[in-house]
Amino acid sequence: MWNEQKLVWGKIIKIRSFPRDKKVKVFWVTVSTNRTEYIATNDQSQSSNDDREATLKEAVEFETLHQVKN
Repeated sequence: MWNEQKLVWGKIIKIRSFPRDKKVKVFWVTVSTNRTEYIATNDQSQSSNDDREATLKEAVEFETLHQVKN
C-alpha cells in the first residue's frame, strides 16, 4: 500500500528470488497526467525528488540506447 509518506520517500521492498539481504527502494513517479512509472534502485540513500528525477532520466536514456542498438 502506498501512503503519503511512501509516495514522498519511496518504499523498500524485497524482490522474490533475490537474495534475502538484497532489497530495493521503489518510487512511484507521475510521468504525465495519465501515466505513472515505478522506478526501482538499489541505492537506498535516494530520497528526494531530484534523486528520483535523475534516476528516471538515466533509465529513459538507457532504455532509449538499448532500443536503438536492437
